[in-house]
Amino acid sequence: MLRLLINSLAKEFYQQHAGFFLMGFYVLFGVVEPSQLISYHKSLLLAGLSSPVGLAIVFVSWVLYCVKVHYFIKQKLALAQYKFINEVGTLYKSPQLKLWLALYCVILLPIIIYVLALIGISVYNRFFLSLIFILAVLVALAIGLSFLSYRSVTFGFLKEERHQINPYIKVKRPFFSWPLFYLLNEQPLMLLMCKALSLFFFKCMLWMFADVGHDTRVLLVALLASVLCHAVLVFTLLKFEISYMNFSKSLPISTYKRLLGWLFTLAIHLAPSRQFTNMQPIKNLQKIYCW
Repeated sequence: MLRLLINSLAKEFYQQHAGFFLMGFYVLFGVVEPSQLISYHKSLLLAGLSSPVGLAIVFVSWVLYCVKVHYFIKQKLALAQYKFINEVGTLYKSPQLKLWLALYCVILLPIIIYVLALIGISVYNRFFLSLIFILAVLVALAIGLSFLSYRSVTFGFLKEERHQINPYIKVKRPFFSWPLFYLLNEQPLMLLMCKALSLFFFKCMLWMFADVGHDTRVLLVALLASVLCHAVLVFTLLKFEISYMNFSKSLPISTYKRLLGWLFTLAIHLAPSRQFTNMQPIKNLQKIYCW
């Protein structure tokens, strides 16, 4: 059963978020020279271990990742093609929790690899208190996700009553705005994370290479990291188009209107925000970056 869960849920999770992981791999290994790679990663790990603020940033990033994983699993369990997973609810509590824990260990593999590196650095530099907090938070997140999935599968037949507010107010949504409302209603956490990571990586790139001087390549790399953060959004929009809007091909909508609709959708989600950087020679790119 574990192999079935991994092939159906974990594999789908990594496929859907491939752009996000590629962007993270590029930020961790592609932005520095190979000769500086070890010192770069060592400084990042020490920054997260040596101060409470750095440790809090690491924990917040883990929590956001786990929240995304939880909502992804919850959304998949609500689909008809994943109803076979409800058979897990026939197991006893202990083996069911172990099954979900093993699944989440596979999904949380990027965090676990990062934790192994943190353990080595903390033991070498004798940050034992940080090591205790890291292990405690990781175990708590994994067990918490397992318990939430256990409750969702075992007690999923209990439906909560939902009361509508102002049921007589109806707003007509244009056809071109359906992908926008899909992200706002179904994927708000992913939308927020993509925007926050876009801003975070853009600023981090500028701060990291602040001593380089007026080099155009630094700003271009920062822009590239910001744009790559939106790859997950574009993939989700395309998946929504394939899964839920195939019927629109039979509607009398011209190709010109379809193209304008998608350009309008992408223009909203990839809207540039005005920011001021310290790169004086770059007049055209100084205030604009894809956020």
